[in-house]
Amino acid sequence: YSLNQKKKHTRCACRQARFLLSPIPLSSLQPKKPSRSELRPPPAARGSSGRLPAPSSSPSLPRCRRQRHPVPAGTQPVPSSASGARERRRPPLHDGERLVRPRKAEGGLAVERERTPAGRLLRNSTTTPAIPTWQSSDMEAENSEVAALVEKITGLHAAISKLPSLSPSPEVDALFTELVAACVPSSPVDVTKLGPEAQEMRQDLIRLCSAAEGLLEAHYSDMLTALDNPLDHLGRFPYFDNYINLSKLEHDLLSGHVAAPAHVAFIGSGPLPFSSLFLATYHLPDTRFDNYDRCSVANGRARKLVGAADEGVRARMAFHTAEVADLTAELGAYDVVFLAALVGMTSEEKADAIAHLGKHMADGAVLVARSAHGARAFLYPVVELDDIGRGGFQVLAVHHPAGDEVFNSFIVARKVICRGFVIFLEYFAKMKSRI
Repeated sequence: YSLNQKKKHTRCACRQARFLLSPIPLSSLQPKKPSRSELRPPPAARGSSGRLPAPSSSPSLPRCRRQRHPVPAGTQPVPSSASGARERRRPPLHDGERLVRPRKAEGGLAVERERTPAGRLLRNSTTTPAIPTWQSSDMEAENSEVAALVEKITGLHAAISKLPSLSPSPEVDALFTELVAACVPSSPVDVTKLGPEAQEMRQDLIRLCSAAEGLLEAHYSDMLTALDNPLDHLGRFPYFDNYINLSKLEHDLLSGHVAAPAHVAFIGSGPLPFSSLFLATYHLPDTRFDNYDRCSVANGRARKLVGAADEGVRARMAFHTAEVADLTAELGAYDVVFLAALVGMTSEEKADAIAHLGKHMADGAVLVARSAHGARAFLYPVVELDDIGRGGFQVLAVHHPAGDEVFNSFIVARKVICRGFVIFLEYFAKMKSRI
């Protein structure tokens, strides 16, 4: 056994090891693809003319144009172009699937989603996928709930509009009690998406509610002041608990952003100044309150009612007759300004009032604006957060009540010190409206 034989055997063993360890290419495992010459029939099958014989008209094996091989039975021709000039074969469609031709809408975007038989989306499709069945059923349930609510409120609005007077009476009280009961529960309604007729009905209903609330407060203010100790009988007012809970919620949320304010303004106090009265009595014992209302008669009733309070509360409560647009320099003296829910009947009036306050309030002062959410927007106007930002305020907190203890939502916002930030907010709101 020579040295050369040993080297030869060693080389053979190395080659065998490399072969065993090397990966096998997938191409070697695939069957060999026949060439065109192998697929071409022999001369005997082509006949004397050299052409293939005409295909048989067997129904079990349909043949596809421009294809030499038979296609399995059960396939469907699907147009491959808008004109349908050429056709190709696809497997049968599954349940719930259909093939559609994309239709063009304005701007050249396909308005209908085209799907392949397997359910895959075509690449050139531009619209959104179909809504799932469970989501579609939820949307239908919400739409039916909103439609039923709008129909009910429309009927109540028609009945209230026919009343000869909105002054408190059994008929008036019954209709407004039913209206409040319909609007207080949580609802998916978005009043900004209502139709023109529903929007017009809502605006008129808010005006009717404002007038009826003013007459109701005037009635109870006169009734309470006629008693010996008016403040001992405040619970006779139907919505007394609502004001108690609302003042507590506002104080709790406000205290997280502002220390005990020294001077507070309440715009839209009315003949029953429950909000400022409860804040001054239970939550802010050292704060002075200036109450503003455009009606001098309402201010007169409020003074009589507060006159029966303790000296410590009565000395800290003042009443002024003025429109919100007439308040300018005096707004700079307040640490906190409350804006009542019925100051401004429309979104435009609300936006103008907030912009005016933002122009004249002191830098760093806080605004508490009462608003409405959901179906309660049929009772009170809605304050838009974009209007808060455009007015020069930074939103600190937003509260939407869930139960029936409180009717109003409210927004807490701070007057922005940096004017550049206000410009940025205006630019951001403008760009958002373009999207």
